[in-house]
Amino acid sequence: MNFRIIKTVFKKEVIETFRDKRTMIIMLVLPVILMPSMIIGIPALTLQREVEISELPSKIAVVGYNATSDIPDIATGLRISSLHYFLNSSDENLENLTAQIRELNESEEDIEDIIDFFENLHFYHVDTLDDAMELFDDGQVHAIVEIPFDLLDLEDRNEIVNITVYFDNTKTRSRFAYTRVNLIVSDLYTRSRQQEVLQERGLSQSEIEYVIMPSFTYPEDTSTPEERGGFILAMLLPMILGIYIVTGSMYHTIDTTAGEKERHTLEALLVTPPSKTELVMGKFLSILLVTMLIIIVAMLSLVISLHYSSEIFGGIGAVSFSMSLPVIIFLIVIFFVLAVLVNAVEMAICFFAKSFKEAENYITPIIFMVLIPAIFLQGLSPEDMTLSMFFVPILNVLTVFQEVLLGVVDPLHIGIVIGTSTLYAILASIIAIRIFNREEVLFRT
Repeated sequence: MNFRIIKTVFKKEVIETFRDKRTMIIMLVLPVILMPSMIIGIPALTLQREVEISELPSKIAVVGYNATSDIPDIATGLRISSLHYFLNSSDENLENLTAQIRELNESEEDIEDIIDFFENLHFYHVDTLDDAMELFDDGQVHAIVEIPFDLLDLEDRNEIVNITVYFDNTKTRSRFAYTRVNLIVSDLYTRSRQQEVLQERGLSQSEIEYVIMPSFTYPEDTSTPEERGGFILAMLLPMILGIYIVTGSMYHTIDTTAGEKERHTLEALLVTPPSKTELVMGKFLSILLVTMLIIIVAMLSLVISLHYSSEIFGGIGAVSFSMSLPVIIFLIVIFFVLAVLVNAVEMAICFFAKSFKEAENYITPIIFMVLIPAIFLQGLSPEDMTLSMFFVPILNVLTVFQEVLLGVVDPLHIGIVIGTSTLYAILASIIAIRIFNREEVLFRT
């Protein structure tokens, strides 16, 4: 092969590429827009949406025991279930409610949170479950609580009280309503009943506290904010950057192969002195250059996005997004290996196609070659990765990429990935050259 000729073909393809507005938009504009959107925009919008929904009131229909009526004066001697307090959060009952919650030995901070929590709950008594379901289906209430009519009798006999909460898991406000109601019936009411029963048994307050909660587990996450940030990036980046590799140079690959067939400029190129192998190598290097420029632009956009996302989400102390320069360079090298393989496969497929449209149809499924392994890797930690994974095309590169983001650098794994991916890329390039050398494929109509 004459490398001077390959260089000439390479320059010709690169010049034509930079004249193509579609390629330039995909190569420069999309990474700059999409990366901040995925790293900053989507999480910020999701967080904002959750905050907005959490501040909206939940309307709850109560069927059965009427716990939404005004609480009678305790001085009259009427027996009242603690559930009556929890499901009646009107302003006039707030003092009684606060006193009831304080009896559960909550901290003052927790009490304030619980009172704020009750302010977003509105309960309505409904005579029958059918009527409540009709309101629920019409969207007038967000959840339904069905309480036994004989609640007080069950409590007096110390029998289990079965309470049913109806909600729609596909609706956000209904899920929030269920979470709020579940806190009442499964936490506050349960502990309140424990207090009552144990007091009836003559236990002191300290004994009651011990029986209800003899021990408490304090979770202590040993991972650092940087490690948690790396875990999140390991779930997102292999998929995002992998798709960039496939789609970034897709139009350029199609244009330099099937596109030239369709424009009938390939025939003129074939009668020039360069051999078919030299033409393929020149075209391939131009495709690889476009892919790597896209990856570099995407990585720069990523670093900037991570900087601002750390300022936005780092305030809570949960995660910290950062990537050092050596890591960035290493990741670019790893993705260069993947780009060589993917671009060689794309070029071989596009040479087989007889038109631009047909090439698009053939090349689009290649996205799944990256998407499926990236989805498979989500949530895996380095100890979950087997040695065989580092021999599988594409999966091996994404696996090493994820390992590095998780802070693991294994020379054996890196060596296997570089060696096997180089071999796969050579095989794909040989297939592309052979297809290009077969005139019955090259000029099929």
